[in-house]
Amino acid sequence: MKKIKFVVLALAATIMFACGGGKKEGSVVGNWKLKKTEGYEVGTLGETTLNFEEPSTYKWKTGIVESIGDYKISNDTLTMTDKNNPTYPTKYTFKFQEGQLLMTLVTTPKYQVTYFFE
Repeated sequence: MKKIKFVVLALAATIMFACGGGKKEGSVVGNWKLKKTEGYEVGTLGETTLNFEEPSTYKWKTGIVESIGDYKISNDTLTMTDKNNPTYPTKYTFKFQEGQLLMTLVTTPKYQVTYFFE
């Protein structure tokens, strides 16, 4: 029984590390954790995570506040539409840099901020 538990745990660890936490290289799909922001000061109420799933859904969570919706990508533009507020989609330019996902808000230039996710 102990050998079976060890094998199952070893297999789970191998899959988790091989998949990089569910991230696909060169794709936004996966689980991301906010490391820092630059630009307009954005207050947070705790840890911020962003999860993109195929084919086109996302969940952005900051503390107890959560946004769930759909996303689409066109070239280097990521458009996120919250299901609770579909009238005002939010647009970001995005790129990958040294294993990070960088998203810069472009919908409201006055409040331009870049999010650094790992």
